[in-house]
Parts: sequence; structure tokens; C-alpha cells
Amino acid sequence: MAESSEGPKLEAWVRRIENTGWTPVVMPLLELARALGLVASQAILMGQPLFRGSASEATLQEMSEWLANPDKVEQLIERFEQGPPSTADCRKGGSTQ
Repeated sequence: MAESSEGPKLEAWVRRIENTGWTPVVMPLLELARALGLVASQAILMGQPLFRGSASEATLQEMSEWLANPDKVEQLIERFEQGPPSTADCRKGGSTQ
């Protein structure tokens, strides 16, 4: 089932965004993407020159595909709202739930 592979991808995206310090920028954009996901998806593709050096073309394409899917946008928002995993969770390789 595709659902099982989405968890690690989702977590990888969240960690990537948190590590770059973009969370304060990304959260309002995700909220906007709830209503305008397809538009946000296309904006990512049109903004590729701005991201040159910080994200590959393949990464931007994947982000665009995520934003175009309302269920994935909702998953990202929920994961960001949980906050970063605790140090203990990181050492154990994930959540204890």
C-alpha cells in the first residue's frame, strides 16, 4: 500500500524543512495550500530559480506534487504542529507511539 511508504517521505520532508529553518515560512504557505494547493504547487515550479542551490529540480517537483494533493498537505500540517521529535525519540529511531 502506498500509505506505508508515505510516512518516511513525510518525515524526511519535515526534517529537511526544520533543518533549514524554513518552518515559520512553510507553515503559512501550507495553510494557504489547503485552499489553493494546485496554485501553490505551480508557484513552487515557477519559483525554481529562487531555490537554485538549496533544492534540486527533482526535489522541487516532488514538493509540487505533494502540494497538489490535499491529503498530503493536511499530513504535513499535522506533522509540523506536533513539533520536532524529542532527543529520546531520535535515538530510538522514531516515535514511541
